[in-house]
Amino acid sequence: MSQAPHAALFELLDIAGEDAMECAALLDRAPSGHVLEALELLQERLGTFPADSISPDRIWPGQPVESVWIEALLRFAPRVHAYHLKLGISTDVSAATLADVGLQLRINRRVHGHFGLDTWSWLTLHMAGNLFRLGPVAIPFDPEPV
Repeated sequence: MSQAPHAALFELLDIAGEDAMECAALLDRAPSGHVLEALELLQERLGTFPADSISPDRIWPGQPVESVWIEALLRFAPRVHAYHLKLGISTDVSAATLADVGLQLRINRRVHGHFGLDTWSWLTLHMAGNLFRLGPVAIPFDPEPV
């Protein structure tokens, strides 16, 4: 499994090493029906202002979903990046925001000793296109400030 076809994506998401190899394996196959459903859910939320992340129990209750969502997040990230750029968000801010995917993969590997993404649900907020990393903090854009 070559990482080369995914180099730009992995750079955007700050994914390297063993995590990049595992992510390449997910992307080198055709997306499953579950992944396509997850992509539809992410697309429905793009440009909206969801208060909550997608719940693990929302779809496919009782089934393992982590790898489905990892793959969906990987496949959807370029759409979010394009959406950010369309809004005038700088490439640097968009990349810093989306790099949380790679950060969370690394944290998962450190904590559990293997590839995974316990925080996939939280990352669905990033994929709505309105959460931005500014320095060490991820700040949600609120169209109706208090």
